[in-house]
Amino acid sequence: MSKFYSRKRAYERIPVHIRTSFFYNNQSYAGTLKDLSLIGMYIEADQSLPVKSKADLLNPFKSYCVVHVPLRAGTLKVIVKIRRLVKVDNNLKSMGVELVNPSQDYLEFVSSIRNYCLINIPQPSPKQMKNRII
Repeated sequence: MSKFYSRKRAYERIPVHIRTSFFYNNQSYAGTLKDLSLIGMYIEADQSLPVKSKADLLNPFKSYCVVHVPLRAGTLKVIVKIRRLVKVDNNLKSMGVELVNPSQDYLEFVSSIRNYCLINIPQPSPKQMKNRII
């Protein structure tokens, strides 16, 4: 069983810290990918998102965005659907997104990060895993 495995999720989440940009509601934003999986990402924006409420996501024109994932050989554009908004300091600055038809390049990117983490990151002890909040 992988150290990133979560019983609540169909796909493991891999903690990362990758600077990114995304295009949402006709505006470009900068942010940081905090975790990713084969089907989703969690992004923290550098500034508040122009969403008045979570109900805005019911509007199909406001629920999608394009995320630019940096690769060694350029940038991968990924279309995502916003699934969750998170308030940080009373501002909507973070979001959980689901990929719309993930490309083979994206799947290989996630697999390469996962494989690197499995080889190079020390495993937590069973006690640390037990006390970990998921």
